[in-house]
Amino acid sequence: MKTLTSIIAIILILSVFGCRENLINQPEMSAPLTELIKTSPAINSPILKGEISICYASFDPLSGDCKINGKVTYIHNTLNYIGGVANVQLNIELDAELCTKLMNPARNYIYGVSIDTLLMADGKLLLDKTYNVEFRPDLRLCVEYYISSDEVKIMQMNLLQVVN
Repeated sequence: MKTLTSIIAIILILSVFGCRENLINQPEMSAPLTELIKTSPAINSPILKGEISICYASFDPLSGDCKINGKVTYIHNTLNYIGGVANVQLNIELDAELCTKLMNPARNYIYGVSIDTLLMADGKLLLDKTYNVEFRPDLRLCVEYYISSDEVKIMQMNLLQVVN
């Protein structure tokens, strides 16, 4: 019985000391990096959600002047910010329609979803995305997005003719 009590006492003592954090082996952060994390405005920044209405005049090589109508919805999430570089996750959904003078019974929808993880230096970035036009294999919609730490907007849109 004495041996059993001794073994239980040793196990309890070892489990108490064995479960403590080993502070000697923990990586140590330098003071400037610690201060940067404490003062960084992008840490714990809110997730930005928004919608951009699209009513954009363009040129269709087949029918001439046309319009692109629809919307872009986005979710902009700053994952972390260290040393002037932000790691951002950006979800973009474009849902639009190409309206031409030659509207046939089939509508020319433009739809695309993307999830990108981006590194932004100086708090801004230009991002190009290309979308297929349904029932028009000869066209692609190219969109240039401007992304900053507090907004997403469309800089320009172009219809490009695809040559097979």
